[in-house]
Amino acid sequence: MTAAVFLVAELRRARVRRGWSQDELAKAVNYSPSMVSAVELGQQPPTPKYLEQFDKALDTGGLFGRMLTDLVSLDRAQPWLRGRGAIIAQAKMLRWFEPLYVPGLLQTESYARAVFEAGGLLEPEDVEPGCNGSGRLPLARHCPRRSPSSW
Repeated sequence: MTAAVFLVAELRRARVRRGWSQDELAKAVNYSPSMVSAVELGQQPPTPKYLEQFDKALDTGGLFGRMLTDLVSLDRAQPWLRGRGAIIAQAKMLRWFEPLYVPGLLQTESYARAVFEAGGLLEPEDVEPGCNGSGRLPLARHCPRRSPSSW
């Protein structure tokens, strides 16, 4: 079960526990009954605004908004990357073998763009704006700051 599926199930559970129908919830959160139904059936993802209204109507203290930002965002990360930050933070040494490219943590933005655009695989406008390494920078702080000659 993904975090998004869990969130949707909990939304329905909270509504039922309150004893409200979908129509009653729709009135309380100022959304249409069809939107409430679509969210509960997983046909429409709940928006941050929807969850804010839901939290207010059911007086949950912002629980569902936090679930969206803290749990569901984990679903967006590739499965093999989840938890890597904690592992890297505890590591005494990182070893990385990359025969064809400069390893990701050492890449500059211009190098990453050149790799993505090489061979005509992607047009420059198709390269994601996030290829500036922003996802890697927090991990890079765990890399040693020694000069290459000492490696």
